Amino acid sequence: MTPLSCMISAIHVRWNFKGFSINM
Repeated sequence: MTPLSCMISAIHVRWNFKGFSINM
């Protein structure tokens, strides 16, 4: 995994968690 893809996946996880929190 390249550092860039790691960063992108980390951002995706953060956004997904944020959306999940809003839905809750």
